[in-house]
Amino acid sequence: MHHRDFVRAKAAFAAAHIAGPSLGTLIYQSVGRSAVFLFDAVSYVVSAVSLLLIRTEFRAAKREPEHDLAREILDGLRWLWKKPLIRYSLSLLKANQALRKFLYKNLYFSAALDPERNDAERVIRELFGFWMTKPESLPHNYQEKAEQEPLARVVCDYIAGMTDNFIYEQYAKYCGGS
Repeated sequence: MHHRDFVRAKAAFAAAHIAGPSLGTLIYQSVGRSAVFLFDAVSYVVSAVSLLLIRTEFRAAKREPEHDLAREILDGLRWLWKKPLIRYSLSLLKANQALRKFLYKNLYFSAALDPERNDAERVIRELFGFWMTKPESLPHNYQEKAEQEPLARVVCDYIAGMTDNFIYEQYAKYCGGS
C-alpha cells in the first residue's frame, strides 16, 4: 500500500466516523428502527463481498523447517548443562532430597521420639479443647477475632504461633500439667 492510498483510506475512515452517527440518526427518525438494522446488515454484506473480491495473497506461504525432536532435546540438555547455576541447583536438589529422606526417617517418624511427639499432641489437644470451651481465657485480641471468624480457626492460629516453651507454660497455667 502506498502512502497516498493509506491517507485516502484513513480519510474515508474518519469521514465514516463523523457522518455515520448522523446518517444513522436521520434514517432512524425518518424510516424507523428496523431500517437502521437493515442498513447495518447490508453494510456487512457489502464488506464481506468486497473482501472476497480482493485478488491478492496477503501473506506468502512459508514452509516450516524440518524438526528433529530428539536433536532439539539433546541440544536443550547440553545448553542446560553449560549453565553453572543450573548444575548447582540440580546438586542442591539431590542434597535436599537426601536430607528430607534422612529427616523423615530419623526425626519426623522416629520411633525413639514417639513419647515426645505423643506428649506434644496431648498438650495441643488439651489446650485446644480448653480454649474451645472457655474462649474468654484467650488473649483479648484473639477474643475479638473470634467474633468475626470461627472459634476453632482462631484457637488453631493462636496455638500455631506459640513457641515450645510458651505452649508448655500455657498448658501448666490452664490445664494444670507440667
